[in-house]
Amino acid sequence: MKTRTGFVSNSSSSSFMISLDDLTAVQLVKILDHIEEAKEMDDVLDFAVDAEDAWDITIKSRRHKLHGSTFMDNFDMHFFLQAIGVDMEKVSWSRYGFNDTED
Repeated sequence: MKTRTGFVSNSSSSSFMISLDDLTAVQLVKILDHIEEAKEMDDVLDFAVDAEDAWDITIKSRRHKLHGSTFMDNFDMHFFLQAIGVDMEKVSWSRYGFNDTED
């Protein structure tokens, strides 16, 4: 049985944005299907995975960006992105979300 360690909040929101140019095709697929991918990575991730923890992932084609957001940040997306090899210096994070004009 896995237990969650570290900070857990059920009342905060979080967002991230990354250029599609900074992701491989494999990373993109894994992010789009992050819950199922995380279940397959059970031996790598140190947090429990539940479908209710899914992030809303969208592709902003006009700006060529991938955007993820959640109101219940129980899925450790930061750790997941690191685990699949995303260059974390290329990821922009926002605690309150991005507006439509932000890159």
